[in-house]
Amino acid sequence: AKMAFGPGGEIITAGLFWFLLTAIIVAYSGEGGQIISEVFTEITHSNLVSAGFGSVIFALFFGSLATYGTSKVDVINRVFVLGLL
Repeated sequence: AKMAFGPGGEIITAGLFWFLLTAIIVAYSGEGGQIISEVFTEITHSNLVSAGFGSVIFALFFGSLATYGTSKVDVINRVFVLGLL
């Protein structure tokens, strides 16, 4: 971005990229927490796990997967995407 748009463009591009990634993290953890909450409610027939706490569980679980490295995370992501089909 710096070569194409200069230093100002680099700063704007970095800010937009940060905003996009933050929005993706919020969306995934929010919906993932809701799904975890619904699964626990379905299994236990009680509301033991709120959507907020489900989001914490989701973030801890998938955040820990990120420590395995890019290639392993790519394989895990492909498995999850196949599960959607």
